[in-house]
Amino acid sequence: MSTANPPTIAPPGAPTEVTPPPEAQVTPRQDRPDLLFVGYRDWPQYKWYKDQPVPPSSVATTTAELPGLLAALAKRDADSTRYPYLWLAPELAQEFEDRMVGPIMADWAMCSWWATLAPRAVDLSHPLWACKVHPAGCGLHDEDYDSESYHERYNPALLVPLPNESPEDRARLLKATDENDLLFDLRDQLRGPKRGSLGELIERWQRDRIKHLLHTAEDGWLILLAVPDKRYATPSY
Repeated sequence: MSTANPPTIAPPGAPTEVTPPPEAQVTPRQDRPDLLFVGYRDWPQYKWYKDQPVPPSSVATTTAELPGLLAALAKRDADSTRYPYLWLAPELAQEFEDRMVGPIMADWAMCSWWATLAPRAVDLSHPLWACKVHPAGCGLHDEDYDSESYHERYNPALLVPLPNESPEDRARLLKATDENDLLFDLRDQLRGPKRGSLGELIERWQRDRIKHLLHTAEDGWLILLAVPDKRYATPSY
């Protein structure tokens, strides 16, 4: 046996613990994702079964990717489903809004009353209805009355008059919007000033609705979750 390199022998009483030292404690990163989640205009109705493959998410971080995201959103709305999840870079939010509102306003322009009423100044701070008892406007909310029997017409004060235009003429013009329930929705949903041209108010209302589709991580992404004890993935908060 060679003694040139004798084995190393620990001295008596030397520690024999070989467990590696614990890793240094690391604080979790505080990074926050900045993508915007594109939410839902209507409650998804399609029941997504759990054994169905889930479509991959779509993400738009450049202008070139925006048309594809808008097409995916249109299909998701048409299918009334919660997939795919759609994500948008914050710097594209204004362009997303502009591209969304264009076709929406084109649809409004197809209404029979658009050419006549869209340029007209309206004031939605007035009561919606008028009647014989309250010709200047019924002060109570319309749901407090039977609109078929009590409310005879829209309040002419809603429409800023033109020269030689009677209250009856204005009420008749406003009634044309019944096909869209427009005045109800504008009164209840429009934020900010309630006076301006009808076309401008409609566009501001639609832009507000589009803005509310986009959810930041700080606000909490509005993602619909699957109920775990169901066969299908019912949307649920």
